Amino acid sequence: MQVKSHNDKVQASLKENSATVYAKHYFSNHDMNPKGLNMLTINEIKQIDVEKDDIPATPSVKAVVLSKSQLEKGTGNTKPKFYAVIADETGSISVTIYNDKDYDKFIVGFGVVLINILLKQSYVAVTSRSDVAICKSFAIPDDVTKNAVSLPGQEVPSLKSAMLSPVKTILSVKAKVVKVSPSTTKSFNGTELAFQELALKDNTGSATLSVWDQMVNTCETGQLIRVNKCRVRLFNDVKKLSTTRDSTLEVINHDDTLDDVSSEEEDINGDEPANLELPSGTLVAVFEVDPYLACPRSACNNKKLITVLEKEKYLMQCKNCMSRYRGDNCNLYIRSTMLLKSNHDGDTKKVTIFKPNILKMFESRGVSSTITADKNEMFENLLEIIPFDIKYTLINNTIKEMKATCLLFWMLIRFRRGHP
Repeated sequence: MQVKSHNDKVQASLKENSATVYAKHYFSNHDMNPKGLNMLTINEIKQIDVEKDDIPATPSVKAVVLSKSQLEKGTGNTKPKFYAVIADETGSISVTIYNDKDYDKFIVGFGVVLINILLKQSYVAVTSRSDVAICKSFAIPDDVTKNAVSLPGQEVPSLKSAMLSPVKTILSVKAKVVKVSPSTTKSFNGTELAFQELALKDNTGSATLSVWDQMVNTCETGQLIRVNKCRVRLFNDVKKLSTTRDSTLEVINHDDTLDDVSSEEEDINGDEPANLELPSGTLVAVFEVDPYLACPRSACNNKKLITVLEKEKYLMQCKNCMSRYRGDNCNLYIRSTMLLKSNHDGDTKKVTIFKPNILKMFESRGVSSTITADKNEMFENLLEIIPFDIKYTLINNTIKEMKATCLLFWMLIRFRRGHP
């Protein structure tokens, strides 16, 4: 008697599967979108800046499951969860699923419809408010499959790969500890936790790892370690790694790729990863300049304020914390949309740059410029310094980390033009 494979059994049960009936109700063989839902491509999801943009209502996506992790049981206040990587014709993205009942719906090689998902900075989440349906698979371009993101928690081949990963990516790394900072305490969600920073190094570069709680003071300089399920974070525009409550840290005795790594700090430069080659390009044009009043609360990350009328007075309100302020109590912030030309392939794309990096641009060119609310003035000031060569980290089409290049060449040009 022929034994059916798991996928054969799944296909045989599709006719009876309520999730599939639900999917077929919305989707025909011509991939018609469900009515009333904001069906997004994966590329469209990645273009949304969750900190600045308005999130569409009921965001949803149809994709094919490329890989899936084991189910992690919940402990204490944590819910059971698992991870998956999905892809469509436009790209791939990781998914964190906080509902163990959905585990059997994510079948590698099959399609899924995710409705009312939670959009994060570099991944999406399926929560108790989301719906998951199974649907027919569809063709994924070879380049999308080849360049698909890693399953969260998978070990990356090097520190360089880790530091090039998007912010909030969960990954595992192995490296040599070349420096251990003194332990201290930091407040996290109202609780004082032990905290320590480790300088890590391998043959491709270096990184700073923040360790918390019970992982503090568990390793020494010169040891080889493996850190599982740490997260890429951005601190003051610099990428670092940080442990989470799901992380584990273990000392390893031997690794062929790390045994010849020096324990010296000759290529460790503060918090900046060494030998990390950021992509380079040129800012060649300015589309828009937008000075605006931003929320003064640090937790709101300079969220743009809206004008509201209260008792016959106009105030500024934050859509994030809902607090209201007088204009003179707000932060003056600025963002600019510019055209970036890549030095790698010559492609151009619109990118957004915010105040910290705009100030870096002026300072690196020796230009004295104060951020003002005068849009025309700021526009003219930016036009004065482009084209502008940079190395950068791009997240959701926003330049998060930026380094100016060719400073001496620019100073020579300014001298020849008669500028001081």
